[in-house]
Amino acid sequence: MTMSPFRLFTKVFFFTMIVALFTTQFQLISQSKHMILLEGDMKVNGIFPQKMPAPNTNTNDARHTKQQNQQRPFVDILSIASRARPEVAQAQKDTWASHRIVRHFFTVTEDDDPDPFCSQDITDAQIMTYSKTCRSRDHWPVRNTLTKYFTQSFARSQWLVKKKDPGAWLCAQRRMAAGLAKIGRAYRNAAAEEMPDFLFLVDDDTYVNMDRFEKEILLFNNNTEGEVIDDETDRSAKVYVGCLVFAPPAKLIQFSFPFGGWGTFFSRGAIERLIMPLHCSTKKDSANRSPFEEGACRRLNSVDDYHLQESPFFNEGMSISDLMAAFAGVTTSPYCMHSDWGIGYFINFYNISGVRWEGPGHWYPQVAQTRIHPLGRQASYIYRNPGGECRLTGENCNTGSLVCHYVNTTQMKGLWRDRQVSKQ
Repeated sequence: MTMSPFRLFTKVFFFTMIVALFTTQFQLISQSKHMILLEGDMKVNGIFPQKMPAPNTNTNDARHTKQQNQQRPFVDILSIASRARPEVAQAQKDTWASHRIVRHFFTVTEDDDPDPFCSQDITDAQIMTYSKTCRSRDHWPVRNTLTKYFTQSFARSQWLVKKKDPGAWLCAQRRMAAGLAKIGRAYRNAAAEEMPDFLFLVDDDTYVNMDRFEKEILLFNNNTEGEVIDDETDRSAKVYVGCLVFAPPAKLIQFSFPFGGWGTFFSRGAIERLIMPLHCSTKKDSANRSPFEEGACRRLNSVDDYHLQESPFFNEGMSISDLMAAFAGVTTSPYCMHSDWGIGYFINFYNISGVRWEGPGHWYPQVAQTRIHPLGRQASYIYRNPGGECRLTGENCNTGSLVCHYVNTTQMKGLWRDRQVSKQ
């Protein structure tokens, strides 16, 4: 029995439609999978997704499955990068940031700055004016111990002109604060995700020995050397730096800050303090605030010799990371702080670190704002001369080093490769 031409046409038509439907569905599924991968890649392009990505979505499938079932401890990394040299942050991601304890690797670039085009638009004359303004004693609304130090120590024009791109350096000083605020919002919005055991804040040319960090800090964090214990001590909230700097004269100014390229490492408790929304309105009974929140609110309203007049930038419900970004984000005037000074100021004076450090040689047994701890050796600080990890750069970093700065992509890949070989 032969089939009529009409029936044959109908069957062929419906068969074609079914094939087309399945093809469309397959393409949509493929696009959906690709979007998940793109969300992971956004972390390397300096763009934060609206939701925290699944752990290491930009790695191979086997490792991705392992990371999804990851148990503590684990860390997240925030790398201060530049769109002018994406290969440097990529080298980090491919080497030590691919360690099994790393959950998320984020970057921030010029795209995340308050003014993304600052480094492109700033002129040589504006760079000189910027430096002159920040070194003027009339810039700060208050003149005290800290603002005097910042005024005297801000980058001189003679130093800036020697840099490869002085405009990019000036514009990048706001980036750390912007990055911390963005990751803080991402953490608060990701209710389903646990807070990491540590958050690394590093430059894109920082190298960290993850095996040593895991063993010495994550798993066996019993190093209490130099800690000053009192009634307000909270060892769950601790901030380490690879290299600590003391503003001279150290015993007079009593201000320490990280040399950012050697990394700043926030414990879980310190992250929670950094991103906690603060409610300082008088309408709320202070008895209902946590001790940390109460102290931060008092700090906002203080007028001591170390205050920077940041309280006008605070709005109810902001976190310290939000306040940092607001303070650094006014683009109508120069930001007259090196980024490391800003990090040090908020960690120390807002008690982001819940443990005080007595300093080298017991310099600060009674000083409330010395709260940053050396990551490795207690001698890892700069005061007149560098010591400990502060001496380690790409030129002399080795597989046993804990943390190094100024590490180029070739050196970083070589250190990682040699470290893997030494473990075999």
